[in-house]
Amino acid sequence: MKNKLILFISISIMIWALIGCSQSKGSESVADSEENSGTEEQEQNASSDYPNKPIEVIIPFQAGGSTDLVGRVIAKHASKYLPNEQTIAIINKPGATGTVGMTEVQNADPDGYTIGLATIGALSMEPAMGNTVYSHEDFSPIMSLTAASPILLVKADAPWETYQEWLEYVKENPGEFKYGWGGLVERIPMEVINQQEGLETTPVVYDGSGESTTAVLGGQIDGAIIGDSSFAKSFIDSGEMRGLLILNNQKPESYSDIDIPIITDIEIELNLNPYVGFVGPKDIPEDYINILHDALQKTLDDPEVTEELQKLGVEINYGDPEQFGENINSSYETTKQILEDIGMIE
Repeated sequence: MKNKLILFISISIMIWALIGCSQSKGSESVADSEENSGTEEQEQNASSDYPNKPIEVIIPFQAGGSTDLVGRVIAKHASKYLPNEQTIAIINKPGATGTVGMTEVQNADPDGYTIGLATIGALSMEPAMGNTVYSHEDFSPIMSLTAASPILLVKADAPWETYQEWLEYVKENPGEFKYGWGGLVERIPMEVINQQEGLETTPVVYDGSGESTTAVLGGQIDGAIIGDSSFAKSFIDSGEMRGLLILNNQKPESYSDIDIPIITDIEIELNLNPYVGFVGPKDIPEDYINILHDALQKTLDDPEVTEELQKLGVEINYGDPEQFGENINSSYETTKQILEDIGMIE
């Protein structure tokens, strides 16, 4: 009888212990659930609160150039589509053919408040040359914005009215033709022509298209490669400058009524697919990227923006973050191969 009593007491203790453990675990599960729910709610609140101050867009070129003009059109209208009625502030950081500004973008906090308007030259080409502390993979693609077609420009009173006349002069006068360039998207096409046509030209580096065109108009240099034909069009339309060659395998729509050859017309194949687009530092939260992309896409689709960009002669080239990332990577690989082929890198 005594043994049975002891056994009964032991079993009772075990049952109560199990019940207590179960209740404890249940309490912990509820606490964990509440904690996880709180974390998710905090994340959602953080997203809904972004942005809560102006977003800085670093343009890695001087004010007045093609990239700057496009960026300012977008910035002017973006406040209609950014959450919390926030705005975009343009910050010009020129230098070293765009790499100074892009280095600042790469080093910025990935909090979504500092992004950049990148070009193929600064983001794909300069890293391929080994000229940067950053890689083309050190950024968060947000949205590609426009396409760019480099163009060879000379002053309107220059002695060459056509590309063929210019070609004959350069062949007969090695090294005499001095041309301005502000980035590899301008330098590389000329180097390809030099190699395939057996030419010798003299490059002179400037901080962007604005400086290059000013130098041509002032007579300091004989011509310039301008990275974006849309920027050059106003000078052609005004009669101040003459376009000799579009250094791309497609003619921009804004040049459809202008008698000017493209690079395939002179039997040179060069498919750089130049781009301009928004990127941020690596590791920006994905929901912030989505917020930025959606606002910028709506801005790009705004009829007023479309009209202003058309007046600038800009070729729209929209791409979402994934598409833009693929373009950046493929442009880097293409550029690297071209640079090896023309002997600019080993």
